[in-house]
Amino acid sequence: MSQPSSPATTDSPNQERRLLVRLTGALGAFAGMILAGCGITIGGSGARGPQDMAYRRRAAQHLYQRNPAHVYHGQLPPMLHAIAVMEVRIGGNGRVQGIRWRRRPDHAPEVVQLANRMVQAASPFPAPGGMGVTYTDTWLFVDSQRFQLDAITEGQQSYASGEQEW
Repeated sequence: MSQPSSPATTDSPNQERRLLVRLTGALGAFAGMILAGCGITIGGSGARGPQDMAYRRRAAQHLYQRNPAHVYHGQLPPMLHAIAVMEVRIGGNGRVQGIRWRRRPDHAPEVVQLANRMVQAASPFPAPGGMGVTYTDTWLFVDSQRFQLDAITEGQQSYASGEQEW
């Protein structure tokens, strides 16, 4: 007569999957908190508001229009290749005056180089006028060539919706 298997043994794969889904959700929430801190500084004021977000979206649309082959269309997959946070200083005439990385993906230096080239090549941006603008956006890379920007992302799939098999 065989002995019944313990619940820990039979539920182990399901428990592991549920734990992974919870951890993925927690990481997503953490990433959301980081992304919420991304914004814009106009004329060095540090103010953030509807006008700031409007320029950030315009800049993102400008980058999409200038780099259509590199834009990922649709919801992002649950696992991304890299996440990078870039700060761009735009002069009143729309010319790029500087790029600063707030978060570089050390495991994917090629995406930093690609994003730098795309931003420089997209200059001039829509002219913000006045003293210019410094805005920050998060680059979400699906692979080493395709991305979405947080300002106008189409969202991201989760493992919880459909609990994909491993």
